[in-house]
Amino acid sequence: MKISYLSKPYLKKDQQAPKIGVYYIPHSDSDGAVVLKTFDHYTLDSILVNKIQLPKSLTFKIHKKIKEYLHGDFIRKLELEGSDIKVSFKIIPLDSIIDEKDVDNLKVLNIDDSGSKKLSLNAKVKILIINEGIKPAYFTLLDVQPDNLMNVLLPSGTSTPEEMRILPDQKILFPVEFEIGVPLGNEIFKLISSDKPIDLKATLGTRGGVQQSPFEKLFNETKSEDLMQTRGGKPVSIPMSDINIYSDSFIIVK
Repeated sequence: MKISYLSKPYLKKDQQAPKIGVYYIPHSDSDGAVVLKTFDHYTLDSILVNKIQLPKSLTFKIHKKIKEYLHGDFIRKLELEGSDIKVSFKIIPLDSIIDEKDVDNLKVLNIDDSGSKKLSLNAKVKILIINEGIKPAYFTLLDVQPDNLMNVLLPSGTSTPEEMRILPDQKILFPVEFEIGVPLGNEIFKLISSDKPIDLKATLGTRGGVQQSPFEKLFNETKSEDLMQTRGGKPVSIPMSDINIYSDSFIIVK
């Protein structure tokens, strides 16, 4: 990968809609930074370099960060509807909660007069999980930030994937509080439910030799560069196991 020292876009996700630019910003005659920036103004990374002697790892770092961004973009749009498993969630602003035990009367985050759901920086929320299907299900809650960086919200802390289980008709208000942070923009929460425990924390990292659930295998398959960088992509081989994805998005504002 050749780095352009002219402040012009380097990478195009497709021929019609460039998504990411790679720029060199000089700090002095010999030193500067290689900056990866999306065309909607999110900085993905800034790597300090010596212009005269570029590190051998620079290409790897750039390529890795671009793949992470494109994978997040793909997962943001991924939707699956299960036949027997159907688990959804509601975002509950913390300052609206009067009685946590009265889950049927919790005030959920709704669309405002502008037609959008909004949460301010530093606002805190809890998540109400609802099983509307006919089977018990395991679930995980994934956060895709406006810059497509992905975080696993549930399970959190010392909780295990096996503990993330909900029975039919059950509603669970999780005690964990989530604080809204930067970057500003369109954030999306995705609840993935399955008939088997899901460990995306391990999938986003590495754990060689450990057996994966069907959705973890699917999640890894969607990391394919051919799948992410082409308009049609290769077909995704969805496992036979029942999988459901429920999404809700909101805009983070100051």
